[in-house]
Amino acid sequence: MEDAGLKRPPAQDIETKGANQRRIDKEVISLLDADVMFVWTYGYTSAIAQEAQTALKRLKTDPFWLSLNVVQQNRVYEVPASYWAGFGPLAANLVVDDLFKYFLVEK
Repeated sequence: MEDAGLKRPPAQDIETKGANQRRIDKEVISLLDADVMFVWTYGYTSAIAQEAQTALKRLKTDPFWLSLNVVQQNRVYEVPASYWAGFGPLAANLVVDDLFKYFLVEK
């Protein structure tokens, strides 16, 4: 993301155990606010994947979530975990394809 010129807001610039991810309780969900947000769900079993999808659907109706500027501006994009959470040149190219899809407007 950094190579594409996308940076995390300062409130999100926290590294935990080698990864830039951490649990955010809904009471501090305002830390998620940004100009744009990419969201995916994942589960290593189909049951866990379904639970993750259900949790995301529930989150999308939460008043804390709905108060985020990025949500109000309709700048939250659901992307596939299969490559957004992946590594390597193929995953990177697929992410770049998505960035073109979401940020470049055809004239």
